[in-house]
Amino acid sequence: IPDAHTERCVAGQEKDASSPLHFCRAFLKWRKDKKAILAGNIRFFDGPSDLQACFTRDADGQQALCVFNFDTKPVSVGLPDSRDKVEIFDAGMLTGRIDGEILNLPAFGILAGVRNR
Repeated sequence: IPDAHTERCVAGQEKDASSPLHFCRAFLKWRKDKKAILAGNIRFFDGPSDLQACFTRDADGQQALCVFNFDTKPVSVGLPDSRDKVEIFDAGMLTGRIDGEILNLPAFGILAGVRNR
């Protein structure tokens, strides 16, 4: 087995707080009580290119916003409506930032957030 694979095994990732394993565990724990993310009606909206996936989900008085940047460059995305009081999942340095009606995402960045309506 190549060394690169050994470094990525669960035992190796357990030691690294910034590993994909810890990221996935944290996200699954965060989304556990987010009804809109788990089972909401979905509505897609356009990003600046085909390299972004953008959607909202609504369920039981919650609205989720999920935006993924698959580009090697940062992007700005116009949001479909106001995003005040959004609980945002902290994805570390990959987390997008909301500035008014604009979401700024780093290269390969994400924003997953929920607000109560």
